[in-house]
Amino acid sequence: MTAVERSRAGLVRCRGSGAYLANVEDIINRPRGLSAEEEQDQLMSARCCDHRATAVLSGNYLQAILTVAERYQGLGLELGEMMSAGQEAFFVAVQDCGQQRLEDFPRFAIRRINQAIWTALPLEAEHD
Repeated sequence: MTAVERSRAGLVRCRGSGAYLANVEDIINRPRGLSAEEEQDQLMSARCCDHRATAVLSGNYLQAILTVAERYQGLGLELGEMMSAGQEAFFVAVQDCGQQRLEDFPRFAIRRINQAIWTALPLEAEHD
């Protein structure tokens, strides 16, 4: 993939790693179903193993996961595989989100989703 193709796909270079990731700010700024306060309440409950809260959060981020996965289409993985990698990363992000990250959870989660999908891509997609 050339630099122009990456740019058209909305991918940005991840500082120092050489990886290109979907534009995090663009995805974070898209509206989701929960307010920031509701999201934080659900996140706190999900971190305490509340499966209902985890399901609500997962549904709230499904569009964001799909948006990230769609930006990587054509790079060697099926959309479903990328969605699975993104959802798995989201669930890990919920558990890894410390108290200091509650305010910034959307950015933290989207970056984790981005990185998981990028890592799942076949190696030849990273080289050009």
